[in-house]
Amino acid sequence: MRKQESLPGRYSLWLVMDFIDGDVMETAWPLMSWWNRLRTVWKLRKYVRELHQIPVPRPNVPGPFDSTGKALACSGYYFTENGAGPFESYSAMADWFDHRRYSLLVDLHMNYGSYEPHLYPAFDVSCPLVLCHMDLNMRNIIVDRRGDVWLVDWGMASAFPSWFEYANMVLFARAAIKQWRLPKSWLFFASFIAGNYRWYEAEYLRRLQSAFERPWLDHPKGYFERLGLDIAYRRVH
Repeated sequence: MRKQESLPGRYSLWLVMDFIDGDVMETAWPLMSWWNRLRTVWKLRKYVRELHQIPVPRPNVPGPFDSTGKALACSGYYFTENGAGPFESYSAMADWFDHRRYSLLVDLHMNYGSYEPHLYPAFDVSCPLVLCHMDLNMRNIIVDRRGDVWLVDWGMASAFPSWFEYANMVLFARAAIKQWRLPKSWLFFASFIAGNYRWYEAEYLRRLQSAFERPWLDHPKGYFERLGLDIAYRRVH
């Protein structure tokens, strides 16, 4: 990709990119034989693993970064509609997620008398940060006329634990609008492509869904402490 800003026209900006002659996966997948589907997911699995092996500028700093390695703010469903960060360390991002958990537990206890911290694990920092595409949806994967597979739209690429890749890949599996839902045959291969991280998506992120969808939910520390209740819980893998 090249950018040239000195073209004719006072306010003109031209962006020149390679053209990939093919179909997005959303169109190609239903027309593929099972053999071609298997070939495709093998290639995607290889791409994702190679991507996750690329060194990140600052191994302990999560999220997107600029050309100098400076951390930028995080966006996407799991960071609420307001975004979050930038985070200066992995532990700072873990604290942010743990605060979403804490605020949700307070809300559930205040409004429903619910006290089940064991259902809402704390953030797991055991996985190292790796370079993730973070938007492996079917419209960002192109199959060209030769059957080669291309990943496009790298605008969300960031340094995160590898389970974030899987979680974002299956994000629309249960979309309320039927047309947005992913084909079951595609979901079947998601863990093969991006890693078997179903627990993180189903038992951690999905349980905090209400906290991600309500960015205004923000309870300061002290509520459970005053009641003498312990909400500490961290799953060890």
